[in-house]
Amino acid sequence: MSKTILVYAENRDGRLRQVALETLGAARLIAADDDSIRILVAGANITEAVSALNGYGADTIYTVEHDDLESYNPEAYMAAIEAVIHQARPDAVLFGHTAIGRDLAPLVAASLNAGQISDVTAIENEAGEAVFTRPLYAGKAFEKRVFQNGPWVVTVRPNNIPAAEAVEGASTSVEDIAYPAPSLRSVVKDVVRKTTGKIDLSEAKIVISGGRGVKSAEGFQPLEELADLLGGAVGASAPVA
Repeated sequence: MSKTILVYAENRDGRLRQVALETLGAARLIAADDDSIRILVAGANITEAVSALNGYGADTIYTVEHDDLESYNPEAYMAAIEAVIHQARPDAVLFGHTAIGRDLAPLVAASLNAGQISDVTAIENEAGEAVFTRPLYAGKAFEKRVFQNGPWVVTVRPNNIPAAEAVEGASTSVEDIAYPAPSLRSVVKDVVRKTTGKIDLSEAKIVISGGRGVKSAEGFQPLEELADLLGGAVGASAPVA
């Protein structure tokens, strides 16, 4: 029996994030030939993100555009997602395992009364059944899980699943979904972002990592310089005071 897979395409300020293509890549690993892959894009100004996704061979791109979605607000975004779910009737919903995805996925799972597997690092398709690998104990062990029945929700760890590639000649239909404009209990008035000009750690292909032996912010300076030279980002294997 064919199923519908809905991919939440995360964007920031209307620009598609790399994890969106990785989540779409995960959907392709899961999907059988007769399954339908559909994409959800939500935000205040999403023309660029929708255009970027048009050539990736999905069956439908659902868009929800409204000023309430300019900054992330879980109430507003859940209202948008539920409006799309009502239209798409998905058997599976996929998110990136990002700050936003980790927030929304359990809300969607609860709304659908669905099972959830989080922080997936690999997907295998065994005889038509998706098998999900996820880490345990800070990566010291891994487990494989399957769903017994649907619907289900999955979050995909960034930089682990290969990003979907564009399909030559593909064109995807776009369906605008009306934002239901719920009465929000909280409103984001302003977002102040610190501009560093550096690569987002979650999207970096090279990570220079320090640990407690670095001891201080000054100790990270050589790592910052090396990361700049290599076009990477700086991370830490343990909290540093």
